[in-house]
Amino acid sequence: MGNVLNSPSGTHGPGTDSITYFPFPEAVFDVEQDSRGRIWVGTIKGLARYHAETGKIMLVEAAKASQQGVVWGLMEDAKGRMWFTSNQTLHYFDPATEVFRTFSQAQGLKNRQYFGHHLCLGASDFFFGGTQGMLRFDPLAIQENPYPPQVVI
Repeated sequence: MGNVLNSPSGTHGPGTDSITYFPFPEAVFDVEQDSRGRIWVGTIKGLARYHAETGKIMLVEAAKASQQGVVWGLMEDAKGRMWFTSNQTLHYFDPATEVFRTFSQAQGLKNRQYFGHHLCLGASDFFFGGTQGMLRFDPLAIQENPYPPQVVI
């Protein structure tokens, strides 16, 4: 019969087209569907989205500019923002505004390395696993400081 999972044609399966392959030149670590039906992809090169109309996976332009690197785990909050971890940082991307934010040890994160292990319990209880334990937070409680401190030299 041959290897039904390793064919360059894209769709595979014995007569039923039961398995579809989406070529992408980079490693994929996580896939999540948001509340609007969009499919988000965590890759070794950053945050990407699967476009059903073209069948392609494309890196998100705003995320490419941030150079966040590998995306391990993805979750959507109640505001529609996609939260994800990369090697040493936590990020969110808001598709409605194309705002991208990064949080690191400078903002209080403890882990030096994050992985794709994650869990969402309700709309306000996110967990991400890392090398030094677990990160737990309420994404809706994180507020940006509209008045950043002045730099004094």
